[in-house]
Amino acid sequence: MYKSPNNVQYMKELLDQPELNKFATTFSAGHVLFRENEDSQDLYILISGKLDVFKGNKNISELTEPGSLCGEMSFLLRSKRTATVVARHDSKVICIPSDKIKDFLHEFPILAREITSILATRLNETTNVMHGLKAFCDQLPDAVIMTDTGHKILAWNTAAEKLYGRPWRQMRNKKLDEIYDNQATFKQFLDDMSSQKTVKEKILKINHPSESWKFVSTNTTVLYDTNEEIQGYLLLGRDVTETKKIEEKHKRTRNWYLLIIAVFAVLLAGQIWSKYIPSQEPPQESATHKIHPFDMRISRDYLGLSFVLSRPFQEGDVAETTRLIGEYFTEHDPAKDGIIGLLLLDKDKTIVNFFSSRDDQQPLSTIGNSYSGVKFDTENNLNHKGPIIFIVSSDEKTQSDMVELAYKMYKTDEFLGWLVFQLDLKTLANKYELDIKHLAFLSNWGNNSTF
Repeated sequence: MYKSPNNVQYMKELLDQPELNKFATTFSAGHVLFRENEDSQDLYILISGKLDVFKGNKNISELTEPGSLCGEMSFLLRSKRTATVVARHDSKVICIPSDKIKDFLHEFPILAREITSILATRLNETTNVMHGLKAFCDQLPDAVIMTDTGHKILAWNTAAEKLYGRPWRQMRNKKLDEIYDNQATFKQFLDDMSSQKTVKEKILKINHPSESWKFVSTNTTVLYDTNEEIQGYLLLGRDVTETKKIEEKHKRTRNWYLLIIAVFAVLLAGQIWSKYIPSQEPPQESATHKIHPFDMRISRDYLGLSFVLSRPFQEGDVAETTRLIGEYFTEHDPAKDGIIGLLLLDKDKTIVNFFSSRDDQQPLSTIGNSYSGVKFDTENNLNHKGPIIFIVSSDEKTQSDMVELAYKMYKTDEFLGWLVFQLDLKTLANKYELDIKHLAFLSNWGNNSTF
């Protein structure tokens, strides 16, 4: 629907021409010219009277000026009606059947030029609005993206170029999903956009071409036309990467503290149990054995790593397990306590992840290599879940021995593989006065089994 803003008197004079009478029709008050979703493309031009435009049961507009076009969108796009038009009063209109429109425009070229001018004015106004909108949005600190209903990008301001790392000329008419990392989360975001008028905030992870990835807080508004048809979506984005990193760090720290408390509780319970309940420890150790600080460290780290690694390990997310293991060595500095390397082995004992704090890593400790020749547990001890000491090797350069302890990894009750700690015996001896016998005892005592 369109109300001509200019040359109202000129249009009225054109429409008063006697030659147009054969196309003129008078509709009485309450008559429906056409209905929403109706499959018709006739074009109407108001001569006099008043027409109401409805979307559903809501009156969204009225046409009163001579020369106002009605039904032109269905004619131009060959689509169904987007609204219902009803005569409020007795109204006189020119009704041009869709199959006669070409003949009409040929017979009345002056009127045809005026109709063309009206449509051109509409296009120019829309273009000016878009240009003005872009100029305005370029001044905003937030990234602004506008898309059509198919999520093709129609507008992309300067802040969006900076945040997403892509210039407007590259993103014009591209699909919105190209910039997002987690497609499952993005699909849910699109579903939310389609079902709601606004999405207040959604944290989405994006792929940045030069800065790896970022987290963007995204707010969305649905854009409607005058007929309340959805025409597109407006998205406002703000970089929250640093805030997200801090939140994740605090979350990991909190989880570690909870796990430390859990470990202390378990070890304390073990002490009480060993004090008041007859133990099955080797006789030479039963009276003197106490929980050693290194035992607490290795137990705590195993529980913590098992907790954070089990999900990505189960899902085969190597990038995430690599990141978490790297953070473990960076943030908790286990090398000072003699933990110099870490491996993840799958069910077949193949190395799927490896990290070493030393440059002189063992040749066997390479992703893709296999520990299949190493027997971790015996047929008589299939429920063995504690540490298993299985390799001792010497390093001539550092003149120290390395031992490896393997722990089974589980996700709920599903066995995933092994978490292997590589320990430097020289550091353990200097700091904790530990030797291979103690580690062997740790393996046996924690599982009530014979090493």
